[in-house]
Amino acid sequence: MVENVIDQMFEIPLPKLSKEIRQKINKASDITTISKSNINQLILNEDVQNETGYKCLDDGTYLLSMTLNFPNLTVDMIEWWFWWYSQSSTYYRLWYPGYHSSIINLDDKLYKGKFHGFEPCTHHVTEDFGKGNVTLAIKFQNPWIFGFDKTLFKDNNIGTVFCATIGTIGGVIGHSKMVHVIKEKDEGIQIISRFWIGDNIPRLIKRRLLNEDTAYLISKHYFIEYTRLNEILPPLYDTYREKFYKIDIGE
Repeated sequence: MVENVIDQMFEIPLPKLSKEIRQKINKASDITTISKSNINQLILNEDVQNETGYKCLDDGTYLLSMTLNFPNLTVDMIEWWFWWYSQSSTYYRLWYPGYHSSIINLDDKLYKGKFHGFEPCTHHVTEDFGKGNVTLAIKFQNPWIFGFDKTLFKDNNIGTVFCATIGTIGGVIGHSKMVHVIKEKDEGIQIISRFWIGDNIPRLIKRRLLNEDTAYLISKHYFIEYTRLNEILPPLYDTYREKFYKIDIGE
């Protein structure tokens, strides 16, 4: 049964980059500059929440913005997914076949037994953004470390927030940052994301390594993997959630 579901999900074709998104990420745009000092605008300001595009900041960092609506998903599904997919490279490859290769969760002790919610952890992943495989260390952290005010979540329909620093294994740890704000809607959820590519890299190195092509490829990768998640997650969640149900661990 489980194997059949996994096999069926691998058979689903990858989604295409939509014309609307392609136009928005084809060149730099005037999206709102978001930093730790005003990061709660991602919770409070609907205009900011609905931005899609990228821009090069004054220090050479590329800020990427994307907002996607997923009618098939719930907050519980997303929390479960971030907990589940890191347990197996097969699950990780399922998310973006041909572009996701492997994953190791360095904190797998948090993932033994019953599902009790997603907790800070570090993933070592190998994936391809369009120019060959790269291996990254993704360190998930609590939202308040990034400046989020958790007291604002409930009144603004924010179900959860995922934050992480991204670096190369054995190299610069934390050269980039990402956040995913999960907002509950009348139907499904909205994922409001920001990436700060090269945030912790010296300016001269940024100029050599980063460009608009980098921003386009990462934006395209993100759109395809999360659009695919809207298709594959509901049947995976229905199949596995009875085995890994959420337990009440209190506040």
